[in-house]
Amino acid sequence: MIDIRVAGLKQKPAVLDVLSGERIDQAVANALNYTAYDLRERLRNEMRAVFDRPTLYTLNSLRVEKATPQSLSARILIPGEASDTKQAPTRWLAPQVYAGDRTDKRSEYHLRQRSILPPGKFMVPGKGVKLDRHGNLPKGTLTQILSGIRAYSDLGYEANASRSKRSQAKGNARRFFVLREGGQAIGVAERVRWGKGSRNDIRMVLAFVKKPSYAQRLDFFDIAQAFVEQALPERLERAIARALAV
Repeated sequence: MIDIRVAGLKQKPAVLDVLSGERIDQAVANALNYTAYDLRERLRNEMRAVFDRPTLYTLNSLRVEKATPQSLSARILIPGEASDTKQAPTRWLAPQVYAGDRTDKRSEYHLRQRSILPPGKFMVPGKGVKLDRHGNLPKGTLTQILSGIRAYSDLGYEANASRSKRSQAKGNARRFFVLREGGQAIGVAERVRWGKGSRNDIRMVLAFVKKPSYAQRLDFFDIAQAFVEQALPERLERAIARALAV
């Protein structure tokens, strides 16, 4: 979280030491909010520069909590709450800000619950698998893979392949299987050809690898501090001048 306050400035307009009141407080709140929204765009631009093809969900994950005359503090947050279909942005952004190991994705949780993904291993796309424009495995493809190996752990979850005619018609249960080496799962493979002589005609679609560890890539707090120090005093002066001119 980034907290933007006038009190945190090294230099602030001298007029704030002699003027107060509702009109001035509203002007300060406006300046804080303008700065917060501009800072959010500055951080989004940094994400575009340091991340490989970030998704709109990632770029839009920064949330602004606006200042008011009663609470002269604007904040920029990375939400820690997940939606019904998306993980909490902090799960993958926190390692990029603070460095360190990433946590399980939702798909990895399902694989662990079914004892498919070994302890200490994480999931990455296999070589040659078609990725989306952001470099990720398309959601539909991942659903097919996890369904085929019956990885969904929730009781009664309808995405798992079954013996029903409808499920068999999709073919995911025959198409995907857990690939093992020495008794341990090393990934998920796809049969790409059927019939005589096709036994070895497979490709790895998911590989199980050691835990990824990230160096800091998004200099979240230093960028914010430098931006606020440069931008907020000017915005304060303009907002206060407009307030006094009314």
